[in-house]
Amino acid sequence: MKRPTITGTEIVADVIERHPELVDVLFNHGIQCFGCGAATTETIADGYRGHYGPDSDVAGFLEELNNAMMVEECSVCHAVSSYDGPLFRMMVEGEERWICKACFIK
Repeated sequence: MKRPTITGTEIVADVIERHPELVDVLFNHGIQCFGCGAATTETIADGYRGHYGPDSDVAGFLEELNNAMMVEECSVCHAVSSYDGPLFRMMVEGEERWICKACFIK
């Protein structure tokens, strides 16, 4: 399956919820709007432009986010984590495994 990517159209709060490992990248760029009301309505690209202006290097910022994003694979069906289908971390026989919702329900 294709590795999920952040395109810039995702809402800031959704990105943080699904990929908390990206908080450091956001902080390094001065984007600290986690408690701000705009985080629930503003896209990642718009947030970056809001801090750095309309001619800012959004593509470079998105590339940095995508490189920092951790992607896991379902240990049953091999689906990858994404915004539409997050995976759940489980301990199975003392080993950490990632399971998608569909496989978890089975």
